[in-house]
Amino acid sequence: TLAQDNDGVLDALHRPGNTVLHAQQLGQYLNRLCPLFAQVIQKGVADGDFTCPCPLEAAELLLGGIQFLTDVGFFPWNEKDIARRQAAIPVLVESQLGAPKGSFSFLTPGADTP
Repeated sequence: TLAQDNDGVLDALHRPGNTVLHAQQLGQYLNRLCPLFAQVIQKGVADGDFTCPCPLEAAELLLGGIQFLTDVGFFPWNEKDIARRQAAIPVLVESQLGAPKGSFSFLTPGADTP
């Protein structure tokens, strides 16, 4: 996987003292990916699948929040908190995008993928 191929980079980002570098990397990640996700969300709105009035901002909040709140490199979140957050992700994505209930249940850890 991409993460396994870049273990050295990830290790460097997660070292104490590299918090600023890690935050800058997250900012670059969001700057590049959020517009792409916003296009997907806009298509979902146009197709009637979503009712999201702010696609770019929804992408920013979802990606930024999920990345930060599940990344033990920023803060040593415990496994219970990460699992709790991961379980809530599908419901929060559906709510943020105005998607039908269950649309993102495939994101639930252990769920079958479509």
